[in-house]
Amino acid sequence: MSNVRKMPGDECRFYVAGRCLYHERLNPGYDKSFRCRFLVLWEEEFDAFLDRAEAFSLGRRETVELWNRRFEKLQGGDCGCPDYYYHEAGGDQGCVHGYNDLCILALPLCKGRCRHFESTLLEKDNPNHTDKES
Repeated sequence: MSNVRKMPGDECRFYVAGRCLYHERLNPGYDKSFRCRFLVLWEEEFDAFLDRAEAFSLGRRETVELWNRRFEKLQGGDCGCPDYYYHEAGGDQGCVHGYNDLCILALPLCKGRCRHFESTLLEKDNPNHTDKES
């Protein structure tokens, strides 16, 4: 009986800040609702800007200068996400809820135990284990 342990979510390889990454890891990028709204908005702004720059046949130098000015305005405006909270250590986008290009708050809640549970402790305890995702 001493070998039987509970499976707390925070010991699962798919656990991140109370949320589950299983479906994202299974099909990365498939569920667009997991994406950070802040990054999506800025990517759309950049794509639209490039389309306009191409339509006006702007050179590289002019395009870079115009984007830099546009980017400064974007930084001072609304980021498009009511849950955005800047922090130096916060994801790719500087948000405390950021995890790579995902929003942690958009991920499903972790119930702590499920059929997809994979222990991170087994990986740490097993010297012969090789991480397939590395």
